[in-house]
Amino acid sequence: MRRTGAIILGLLLVVLVAAAGLLATVDPDDHKALIERWASDALGNTVRIEGPIELTRSLTPTLVINDLSVSGTDGATAVAIGRAELSVVLTSLLFGPLHLPLVTVDNAKLDLPLSVDLPAGDSDGQVPRIDQITLSNIAIRYQRSEGDPFEGTLEHASFAPTASATTLDITGTIDTVPLHL
Repeated sequence: MRRTGAIILGLLLVVLVAAAGLLATVDPDDHKALIERWASDALGNTVRIEGPIELTRSLTPTLVINDLSVSGTDGATAVAIGRAELSVVLTSLLFGPLHLPLVTVDNAKLDLPLSVDLPAGDSDGQVPRIDQITLSNIAIRYQRSEGDPFEGTLEHASFAPTASATTLDITGTIDTVPLHL
């Protein structure tokens, strides 16, 4: 009986070491097209990643994407992000809701229409748990239907959102917001 248990434990250990070795050799840049397709399907708009993708491997891995763009409904670039960093608690992938301890966006440009209609989504979807959102150097431009754009730049902001199963409330601090009207 002990020998069978030792063999099973040994095989399990070999499988875990092989899985860890496989994960250590995966390069996210090799899967850029797949990531772009998944993101495009989820957003309903074309997502492009021009820069490198980095992944730190740990119990809370961090994904860093550089030079990300999302097209708007007219095909022009609506969102351009220089650097986006996202940390994920792995156990939340199994037991939900998704837990993101840190979301950081640096050097982004948002060129959006003044009235933005967000999809309602289904009532069964769960809002991810995000502990902190940090934004730096965000340029925002809202194009009004009359032609005059509203432009603003957010130099730094930090938010600590709280979420229930289906709603997301965000409170935070904004350090500097110069506006040009």
